[in-house]
Amino acid sequence: MTQHKTKEERRTQILDAAAQCFAEKGYHAASMDELVQLSGLSKGALYWHFKGKREIFRSLLERWMEEYTQALQTVVESDVPPREKVLSVFRLIEISGAANPEMLRSQLEFFSVAMRDEEFFAWFRDKYTSIHGLFEKILNEGVRAEQFQPMNVTAVARQMAAMIDGAFVQSELLRDDVRDRTNWETMAESFLDLLEH
Repeated sequence: MTQHKTKEERRTQILDAAAQCFAEKGYHAASMDELVQLSGLSKGALYWHFKGKREIFRSLLERWMEEYTQALQTVVESDVPPREKVLSVFRLIEISGAANPEMLRSQLEFFSVAMRDEEFFAWFRDKYTSIHGLFEKILNEGVRAEQFQPMNVTAVARQMAAMIDGAFVQSELLRDDVRDRTNWETMAESFLDLLEH
């Protein structure tokens, strides 16, 4: 007896295929026909669940951003010292990269699309602002506990995000394995040296 998939399972099936396709081809070069082939569904099924490639792309990014933001929120709310929270933020990238290798390959694609699409840019900026806010909570906690030196928390949270995004770009350009724990721990320790001294 054939087991029918739920709407969410079908959407996940499409998004998993899209992750692979966008990572390999890029957003602009990927076609709906390729998404049909990779997903194993009909074109009608894809359009039943999504209006088009743009909506699939945004839904894929929403899924990844939601997973990362939830994991980051757990770090912020954890009962560990601020120093350990900063280390955990950098470890999340390694963990996220292992769980979603396509996300890492698609990172530049996300930025490229966001820069050319006003609505997408506004949404993406809001997501980034919320992530910066979580970074700021960790930094403020460290300053209040006198574990970090006084700082412009907003600016330093942005620097933290820039380091992480820059590492993604570098890993793609140099074909380094972004999931290499040593790289992230070294980066985190260097960042902490700036905060603590």
